Amino acid sequence: MVSVDPRLRRRLPQTATGAGVRGGAALALIGAWVSILAARPHLVPGHGPTPPGLVVAGTAAIAALALGICLGRPLAWWTTAGVLLAGISAAALAPVHPWRAAWMLAGAAVLLVLAYPVRRGAVPAGAGRGLAVAGVAAETLALALGAHAHAGPVPVPFMLGGFAAGAVVARYPRGGRLLRSVTPGDLERARSAHGRTHISCFVATTDKRAVELPGGAISAFRTLGGVALCVGDPLASREAQPAAIQEFTAACSRRGWEPCFYQTAPGLRDAYRAAGMRLLKFGEEAVVDLTTFTLAVPERGNLRREVCRAGRAGLTATIAPWATAEPLLRGELEPVSRAWLQRRSNREMGFSLGRFQETVDPGAWLVVVRGPGGVVHAFSSWLRLGHDGIALDLVRRHPRAGPGAVDLCLTEALLEAQRRGMRVASLGSVPCRDSAGDAPDGRLARAVRRVLYGHGLGGYQYRSLARFKNKFAPRWESRDIALRGGPSSLRVLGALLAVHAGRSRRAG
Repeated sequence: MVSVDPRLRRRLPQTATGAGVRGGAALALIGAWVSILAARPHLVPGHGPTPPGLVVAGTAAIAALALGICLGRPLAWWTTAGVLLAGISAAALAPVHPWRAAWMLAGAAVLLVLAYPVRRGAVPAGAGRGLAVAGVAAETLALALGAHAHAGPVPVPFMLGGFAAGAVVARYPRGGRLLRSVTPGDLERARSAHGRTHISCFVATTDKRAVELPGGAISAFRTLGGVALCVGDPLASREAQPAAIQEFTAACSRRGWEPCFYQTAPGLRDAYRAAGMRLLKFGEEAVVDLTTFTLAVPERGNLRREVCRAGRAGLTATIAPWATAEPLLRGELEPVSRAWLQRRSNREMGFSLGRFQETVDPGAWLVVVRGPGGVVHAFSSWLRLGHDGIALDLVRRHPRAGPGAVDLCLTEALLEAQRRGMRVASLGSVPCRDSAGDAPDGRLARAVRRVLYGHGLGGYQYRSLARFKNKFAPRWESRDIALRGGPSSLRVLGALLAVHAGRSRRAG
C-alpha cells in the first residue's frame, strides 16, 4: 500500500523531488485533457469540432485542478480522478487510437497512486466525499463531451458508493485507533505532569475532547466546521512533544480536518514548522515567579500602593475552595459577574477562558474581596497549573467596587500560593501583545496585531489589560497559533472566533 506523508497533500513541495512528482501529475492531467479534446469526434460519432466554449471552460477548469494538484488539495485529486475516469471509460468504449487511451490511463494511474491513499490500514475520512466528487466530475465531463451513452453509466457506482462510504465514515468513531479517548484521571495526571502554560488548565472542559496519541501524549481539542482546534501544546515530555505534534496533524489529515494549535510555546516553533504548520503570534502570557514574589520592590510600587488603598478602604480578602462555595455565596457572586459582563459584550467567552456557570477545575480556589458591610466588591478564581503552580481564571469586579479591590484579590492569591510552596503563577495571556519582538510571522500580521492591541476587540481592551498585569512585574512569554497556510487559514481563524464567542457545548 502506498503511503504519502500528509504534509505533501496540503502544502507546496518542499523538495525538488516533491515538486517533480506533483508537476508531473499536473502535466499528466493537462495531457489527458488535450487527448480528450482530440478524441472527441471518435468518442461521439457524428459530432463535429469541439465547441470553443467547451474548450475555454474546460481548459480553465483543468488549469484550476492542476493548480490544486500542485498545492496538494485532496478534493482536486479526487475531482481529477473523476475527470480521467470519464475520459478513460469513454475512450475504452469507443474506437479511439490506443495511444490516446494509454496516455489517459497512465495519467489516471499516477494521480490515483498519489491521491489520498489508505494509510496504516485505516480509511481516510475524506474518501467517501472524494469518491462522490469523482463520480460527479466524471458524469459532468461525460455530459459535456456528449459521450453520456458511453461514459454515463460508469461513474454511477462511484457516486453511489461515495455517498454510502461518506455516511459510514461520518458514523465511524472519531477517535479511531489514533484518537483514543482518555479517562478524566489520565487527563488530570497528564495535566499535572506536563501542563506548563495557562491554556493547559482548560483541557478538561466539557466543550473539548481529550485523546491519547500513539506515542502516549495527550491532546485536547474541539472540532468546528472541519477545523480541529487543539488547546495548547500536546501534554507530553519536552522530548516527546515534536513527535506528538506530527501524530496529531497526521490524524487530522486522515479525517479531513484542518489542524490548529492554539497558544503554543515558542520553544516548539521548529517542531510545528517540521509538521507543515505556519505560525502566527497570538500574544504574550504574564508569568510570576512565586519563589521571589514580594511587594517590597520598586517595580511593584503601583501594586503595593493599590493594595494599601484597599486596606484603608476596609476591604478584606478570603480564600476558599471553589467546590465548597455555598449556594448563598454563589448568589452573592452572580450579580457581580453580571454587572461586570454588562460593561463588555454582555456574554462570557469560552474555550480558553472559564465561565461563571462552569467549574473548570474541581480543585480551583475562590478569592472574594468584601467591604466593611460584607458586600462583595470583587472575586477571582484560580486553577491548578501543573504540579507546582496556579493560573488565573475568572476575574469579576463590581462597577462600584472600592479602590484596589482587584489588586488585593489577585495579590492575596499569589501570597497564599507562595505560602503553600508553589513556584509559579500565570496571570493569563494578553492577545496581540508583542513586547519581545520575536513574532514568527510577517509584516501584515504584525500590523493587524498593532491595530487590535491598540483598539481591543469585543469590549476587551488589550493595552489596558497588559498595563494592569504589568503592576505584578511578571515575565512575558510569547504564545503562538500554529495552523496550515493558504486559504484554509481564514477558516481556522473563523473557527477560533466562533468557539470563543459562541456558547459552550459538550464535546461529542
